[in-house]
Amino acid sequence: MGQRVRITTIAAVILGVTYGVNFACCANILCLMGVPSPSHHIWNRALVNALAANGHNLTVVSPDIELKPTANVTYIHLEETYNAIHEGSTAIDFYEMAQAGVVESLKIFYNYALSMCVGILGSKGYRTIMDYPSDYKFDLVLYDFTCGPCLLAVYDKFGQPPMVGVTGFNNPPYTTDLVGGHKYYAYVPYYTLDYDTNMNFFQRFYNAAIHWIDYFYRNYVFLPETDRIVREHHKAMDLPYLATLDQKMMLMLVNSHHSVDFPEPIPQNVIQVGGLQILPPKPLPADIDRFIRAGKKGSVLFSLGTNNDILAHPHIKGFITHGGLLSTHEATWHGVPMIGIPLIADQYRNLAKSIRAGVAEKVDLWEVSTEKIRNTVLKVLEQPKYRKAMEARSNLFRDQPDTPLERAVWWVEWALRHPNAKSIQSPTLELGPWRSELYDVKLCLVLAVLFIACTVKKILCALFTKTSKTKQPKKKVQ
Repeated sequence: MGQRVRITTIAAVILGVTYGVNFACCANILCLMGVPSPSHHIWNRALVNALAANGHNLTVVSPDIELKPTANVTYIHLEETYNAIHEGSTAIDFYEMAQAGVVESLKIFYNYALSMCVGILGSKGYRTIMDYPSDYKFDLVLYDFTCGPCLLAVYDKFGQPPMVGVTGFNNPPYTTDLVGGHKYYAYVPYYTLDYDTNMNFFQRFYNAAIHWIDYFYRNYVFLPETDRIVREHHKAMDLPYLATLDQKMMLMLVNSHHSVDFPEPIPQNVIQVGGLQILPPKPLPADIDRFIRAGKKGSVLFSLGTNNDILAHPHIKGFITHGGLLSTHEATWHGVPMIGIPLIADQYRNLAKSIRAGVAEKVDLWEVSTEKIRNTVLKVLEQPKYRKAMEARSNLFRDQPDTPLERAVWWVEWALRHPNAKSIQSPTLELGPWRSELYDVKLCLVLAVLFIACTVKKILCALFTKTSKTKQPKKKVQ
């Protein structure tokens, strides 16, 4: 009898494990990738294809699609999104953004996200996904949260399954609003500032002010407006406030790594997968390979986008780039020094950090000339210190127990295996800033110090008054 019970128990365990493995390997995943950006698509596509290769079925709702998607991947095209940010009343002036100050560029970024939302809602692809039966089962949602919660009405329609957030945009300042944790303005500069970690008082003051402006603008202007636009489009739907859906993420995958980006403490459910898009290089077409090899001292790549396969070529000795994060990661991975011409957003900060690391030089966009580009390129190519510094940085980036993509896939499948796990999530969202930042304790300490100071002052005043009266000379009686 005991033997039979043990065999039954073992069989049950085996079946349970097998079921769990099958579930983690054959899930139905909805990918809400609304950001109209080729670089975000490159980053997201690497994760989508890797999950598909593991046997998962993925439905990708995106402004960017693949004409020949891999097996197990279906794209639903948000075809009006790019039109909305480039044409008509919702068009974004990127030339203006390149010249704008920090606060103004912050507002333009959020206007970009609102224009994106208008384009998403006006797309036939959006109607396609919303016409799916509400009981259609998705086991998990991958959600690019970079530009806000415009697509989360889709998430709500399908019953709010477990959600993993993703972003190719480093570790944005608003991640703490989504999964909790703390931001440290004392040594992590805002993404459009080219400060280092060792900021002086005025830089720290300005950095903190910009973070606070971003927080208030996002929470009291951008998010309510996004919610209004979506709610107006779905008048018949009873939607929760979209920003609350943003906070349903179990965990998030962010495009950062300490070798390239700023070190900062993060919650356990923020997983760093910087360089996720860097795949083993494919052979180049014969004509391009011949052209690169024709340079007697090597060749220089000039590109304002990601070119992993070319950067991996051993004859590439320098990289003229706009300083985007994906380009910076790829150049670092392959050990290629950079000549940067930053244009907008985080490109200035990325390049400034690379310059301080000794792996890059800068050419100012507004002072570009043939002579300046030539002199800067020759400086980087002919001084060995740039390549040596980049080799050291590359070694740090590559020295990981697994590849960033393998790590990302593992964590997505972890979320599938543990869809109700709460232990990994930071409690700060539930606590709120008043308790999680110890404002109540700090206020109590300040009041205690003030009380003690007032009490001491009263005692001293009383003592001095008494002493003064004691020492006062007696008047003579006439």
